[in-house]
Amino acid sequence: MRALEWLELLMTGADALEPTTFVEHVFAEDDAEEILDLLWNGELDIEEFNDIVLELIGEVSGRPWWVTMKLISSAKGSWDFLGAELMLQGIRATEVSLSAWLDVVLLLILRNIDPDKATLFTSELEMPPPGVEMKPEELEISAQQFLSMG
Repeated sequence: MRALEWLELLMTGADALEPTTFVEHVFAEDDAEEILDLLWNGELDIEEFNDIVLELIGEVSGRPWWVTMKLISSAKGSWDFLGAELMLQGIRATEVSLSAWLDVVLLLILRNIDPDKATLFTSELEMPPPGVEMKPEELEISAQQFLSMG
């Protein structure tokens, strides 16, 4: 899916994350039916489904799901400015991935925010919601490999 399709879904808020709506928008018809059958038959727990949805949002956006949702909300709230700037930059949600679209939105916000407010903005953006623990980032290389680089 291109950014536009994800944005249409995620800009609507919590209703978009309702199982039927989400599955029908993201998956092919046969897959959607199978997933919904698993949910309705109790073979897939709703909490497990919600975790999968949030993980999927994180995967397609290239950042934690809560950062994605906060960035989308910020973009929506500043659309008068951001929409025009995205057009000037040639960024079309119909042509790029959600991850790329969010990268540009974040860059535009950070370039245009009052420097005194940038740190607070990024801190709030990255702060997980209550009850959500951040997974420690895995190192790309081992500590031994890193030390041997010197």
